[in-house]
Amino acid sequence: MISRLRIMAAKGTAVSQSEHFPEVNQLVGRLCHRHFERANGLLSRIGVYRGQPPLLHALWECDGLPQATLSARLGVSPATVSKMVQRMERAGLVQRRDDPSDSRLSRVFLTQEGWAIRERVHGIWAELADIMLRGFSGDEVELLEALLTRLCKNLEHDGDGDLPSD
Repeated sequence: MISRLRIMAAKGTAVSQSEHFPEVNQLVGRLCHRHFERANGLLSRIGVYRGQPPLLHALWECDGLPQATLSARLGVSPATVSKMVQRMERAGLVQRRDDPSDSRLSRVFLTQEGWAIRERVHGIWAELADIMLRGFSGDEVELLEALLTRLCKNLEHDGDGDLPSD
């Protein structure tokens, strides 16, 4: 798949970006799918579901955030946050409390279990990184981080034709 691109690059053949799209899109899709599956499997060992770590991380950084703020930080709808919080309440990880100064706000706080699970979640992310980066040198990891960052920036630009600067 990628070997055709390597051969062209080695020969110094100019290749338009669109010639890469089938291979690159397939690889990114496979990577996302495999990462999602592996993360789900690892997180399920501790009773956490794939979408919950970003919410936990937000609360570990600033406990007691309003649900609307969590929605904005996570980039998901308020209804999605509400469902996540309900599930996490049932699991004993968080609790909702009304804001004492504004009854329209519902704040989300970590429980003792929500704080206690922090190291286990971080351990799972470290384990997943170890699995993914097995056999990579330090230089390769740095290059991968730089390339992935550029891909993200390219996908995040506003569509006006200007690519983000490095």
